[in-house]
Amino acid sequence: MGVKDKIMVYGENASERVKVIPIEKELQARFCLDDTIVLQLASLVIKIEEYYSSILEKYTPMDIEWAIDGLSKELFIVQARPGISHSEKNSNKIVSTENMVASGL
Repeated sequence: MGVKDKIMVYGENASERVKVIPIEKELQARFCLDDTIVLQLASLVIKIEEYYSSILEKYTPMDIEWAIDGLSKELFIVQARPGISHSEKNSNKIVSTENMVASGL
């Protein structure tokens, strides 16, 4: 999605596990994921969200990291953890009134 000018590839020896190389001009604007992978990833994400939502007994959006093996093109879920929605953050709630100087209505 979007233009890219670099790609990460496997290195050619043990001291260079991966390397970043420029990508050919004609490939820069092409999508790097085909429809099959996108649909597979979407299906896995839905299953993971449904699983965690059932355990926590409420809808739980997930922060999911994934990777595709550059040689086999196999999709891997690397990590999945519940995402924190902005409405659940307590950054604007009073946690103590011990040193309160004034109060509103």
